Amino acid sequence: MINKILYAISIIGWLTVIYLFSSMPTESSNGKSKEFIRSVSISACVIAENIGIINTVPDKEIIENFVNTINYPIRKVAHATVYFILATILMFAIRGNYNISYIKSCIIVLIVCFLYSLTDEYHQTFINGRTGQFSDCVIDTLGGGLSVLIYSGFRQLNIILNKEKKSQIQKKMA
Repeated sequence: MINKILYAISIIGWLTVIYLFSSMPTESSNGKSKEFIRSVSISACVIAENIGIINTVPDKEIIENFVNTINYPIRKVAHATVYFILATILMFAIRGNYNISYIKSCIIVLIVCFLYSLTDEYHQTFINGRTGQFSDCVIDTLGGGLSVLIYSGFRQLNIILNKEKKSQIQKKMA
């Protein structure tokens, strides 16, 4: 019972995080994104300079051009990432608490990610400067799908390792 409560809190908490990100007006959201990229870029350049990879930190104009160039793709990766995390939480919650087949669990997770992304994009149409874009729903769902694929890979690896372990035990007992 405590697991169900903890997963429910985690899911609601993460849905709230997504909602809050989507509630930021364009200027604020875009500004925070660019500031994060700028800070990481400058820090990476300073570290690269200190360890001798580059001779000098690029000037402000070069950094700003870089920030402006990668801001859009980074924001799309962020879309996929938040839904990757949502799908991961959902997958663990469903698989750990309910007696639902693996395939049904995967389908439920993908449907929830897709439906929440639709509501998220619709919500953004009410935020100053934001728009709802179906392409973002696709990106969000792909992020969830990547989570399901990685989960599936680890699940399959676990099955293989358990079979191998059982085989070794049976050999020792024979």
